[in-house]
Amino acid sequence: MSNISLLRFPSVVRMGNQCISTFLSGDLEMIHARKIMLVTDPGIVKAGLAEIVQNVLEAKHIRYCLFSDVEQEPSIETVKTCIAYAKEEKCDTFIGLGGGSAMDVCKAVALCVADNVDIDSLFGMETIKRPGLHKVLIPTTSGSGSESSPSIVLSDHHNNTKKAIWSRYVLADIVYLDSDMTIGMPKSVTGGSGVDALCHAIEAYMATNSNFVTDNFALTALNQIGKHLREVYQNGKNREARLGMMGASFLAGMAFGGSGLGCVHALAYPFTTLFGYPHGNAQGMSMPNVLRFNKLGHEERFAQIARSLNLIDVSAMDAKDAAEAGIDAIEQLINDVGISTKLRDYPGITPDRFLEMGKIAIESNGRLVNTNPRPMTVEQAVKIYQQSY
Repeated sequence: MSNISLLRFPSVVRMGNQCISTFLSGDLEMIHARKIMLVTDPGIVKAGLAEIVQNVLEAKHIRYCLFSDVEQEPSIETVKTCIAYAKEEKCDTFIGLGGGSAMDVCKAVALCVADNVDIDSLFGMETIKRPGLHKVLIPTTSGSGSESSPSIVLSDHHNNTKKAIWSRYVLADIVYLDSDMTIGMPKSVTGGSGVDALCHAIEAYMATNSNFVTDNFALTALNQIGKHLREVYQNGKNREARLGMMGASFLAGMAFGGSGLGCVHALAYPFTTLFGYPHGNAQGMSMPNVLRFNKLGHEERFAQIARSLNLIDVSAMDAKDAAEAGIDAIEQLINDVGISTKLRDYPGITPDRFLEMGKIAIESNGRLVNTNPRPMTVEQAVKIYQQSY
């Protein structure tokens, strides 16, 4: 646990059913928005969720344009295309509507258009000199935590890696957590995004930069996930569970924004960059055996994770047994929401690729490896892939 912490949070958060239709137009007036860019993806448009926001804007005659070409695991090239369009339309306010992909693109574009800078110059820690243009984030999944975190993650297709930007200026000006946006989420997305939130909360709690504030965010998120994830996967129309998972994702984002993440994310990245598997699913694929690796010397904190999730009763167990039982219960939860934890179940992932994957995981993700609770080498990463096969 670090002695000096940097905590960064969004400015305004509205949470509750229909908070978008109730407050969005007034909030945009409050920040003097003149021309909006709505950043989203084709699936959100097809599902009718973009129309909900568009109707609010049109009812108040608020000028806007639509960029709906964000892909899963968005690329640097997509951000550059969106920047060019935003400049052409002279946008001064950006609404990110979707999962982490759309929200990350929104945040990146708002920063680059403000200072007329190239996105390639911003990767790293605190490279941004001043706030960008206004950023309004509306998550339609419950997992990425992008709505509450000071980070942006983009795919570098030239190097088969992901690059990150961390800055206080990445944070949203306004966030809306509205269950209307998640009530129709497919089961596959509900499961994958829920596991993503689970991973964020666990890794934030275990990260070397954790502190008592981020710990409380993470443990509260875990309690909500343990209470709601199975239910919302089975009954997607349960608004209480939907809102509970939105709150969990938000809290987990604030937690890892202050503490960092770890090697579950590092070992998951090759699943997305090399094989195209969704980000949340990739966390589930790598999580159980990375947690077992990290458990050594950290049994009490893993026992606390088990208590907070409350998936099983560990009250009579010592820390070692509670930690082991808790990780087993986490693996069962991942399987129960439709994600196999066996790599052999995924086409394309074969043992002959493990060394390549291990090198990408460890050598290209220093920011994640450095905050993992236990040091990890390429050889150890390869062994974890083997154990997961």
